[in-house]
Amino acid sequence: LVEVARADYRNAETERAELRRLLQAGFGLGETDVRALLRRAEAEADAAVAFDRHVDLINELCTAQQKYRLVKDLWHVAKADGEIHHYEEHLVRRLADLLYVPHREFIRSKHEAGAG
Repeated sequence: LVEVARADYRNAETERAELRRLLQAGFGLGETDVRALLRRAEAEADAAVAFDRHVDLINELCTAQQKYRLVKDLWHVAKADGEIHHYEEHLVRRLADLLYVPHREFIRSKHEAGAG
């Protein structure tokens, strides 16, 4: 989610706000926990060169429905600033592929998120 928010090289507060909202709603986290989680996620994103470790963990631990929801949440973050930059779309598509989300579900998630 942090990577998608950063993909267009703009620091859009609307995308960060949507990311916080999704974390609070999806995981029942309070504002303090969300801030701490985002700081850690941003530090890891700064240091990471590949998604392999995270993708492997998601594929191992998450159901197809949970991965679908994640892809839909990625779309929500990407569109939060009013437009989907082609870098954001490329990243969501790449992550959906790495998570083995079928193309049909990728498209459905985009439409359900109001991103397409």
